[in-house]
Amino acid sequence: MNNSELIHNFTNNSNMLATYSYKNMSVSLYRERDYKTKIDYYNLYSYSTIIAKRDIEANVYLISTRSCSNTTSKHQNILSGATSGYERIYVNDVNNSNEDNLRKFINNVKDAHKKQSKARTADYTWLIDNSIENMTAFLEYIKIDKRSKLYKECVTLLNSSYDEILTMCNVDIEQAKKQALKAKRTQQKQNAKLIKDLNNVDFLENALNEYKQAFVYDEEFYKAKQEYNFTCNKINQLIDKKSDMQKDFLIHKDLLKITDKCNVVTSQHVTISKSDAIKLYKIITNNLLKVGDRVLNWTCRNVTKTSIMVGCHTIAISDIKECYVKLTECREG
Repeated sequence: MNNSELIHNFTNNSNMLATYSYKNMSVSLYRERDYKTKIDYYNLYSYSTIIAKRDIEANVYLISTRSCSNTTSKHQNILSGATSGYERIYVNDVNNSNEDNLRKFINNVKDAHKKQSKARTADYTWLIDNSIENMTAFLEYIKIDKRSKLYKECVTLLNSSYDEILTMCNVDIEQAKKQALKAKRTQQKQNAKLIKDLNNVDFLENALNEYKQAFVYDEEFYKAKQEYNFTCNKINQLIDKKSDMQKDFLIHKDLLKITDKCNVVTSQHVTISKSDAIKLYKIITNNLLKVGDRVLNWTCRNVTKTSIMVGCHTIAISDIKECYVKLTECREG
């Protein structure tokens, strides 16, 4: 088992042992109880630091956003992909008290509004929405005295308008509105170019092909994946303007390739043995895979004519068929 596989186990496996810790691995997993809240968690460690908690009963993921070392940042990136589609709440640090994280949320919401008020070209609406969404989710998740000053401060902030929050931050509202208008016009120009590119099928195919090639040959794979996902995220913001073909393309598809040992490895670095991969292929191509079925350590979450979603992986049926052909021809060594 490698670091990526352990992180995916943390996310998708509901039948884990109490402890997963291996020599020569920088990630470990422990089942621990928070005796103050009486909640049982699976705690995910990067070295000696908890970077995420999974509430076993509620199946909610608390994930730290605090900057760490380069290696831990890689673990956090893998975790972000692995928890995609699950209920997750991003907090400053899962090791902090609930009160400290709430105070950080208050600062984050205010800082996001300040950024938007000063922006010249970028649009930080997404950052404001994200900060408010996480703060609201965290406030609903934790147990806090609703009579407390901190709770009332949070509620007041969440119920305030954009202008009211800027006033709290001592920002010149009229100047902020002018800046916001400029940023909006710049964003509209960028969106118009993106929409124009989307009318060209080659643009879509080239983006995916570059991502695939980088994965197969391990040439700057992380950079290619980041650029591909960034393009998809931007396009998803305009999804209502796209055709069905383009919508299908915009699903973040995970890739497959064959190793020298004739195993299948995904672009999220999860390894599947040759025998298991062949069994899965037959189940999928015979239309026997249903939503809710267990697939190895993961749960099938969606099945369409063109793709399947298992755990956090979304894989194109065409890629599965292509991989199967290569797998049957593979000879170990």
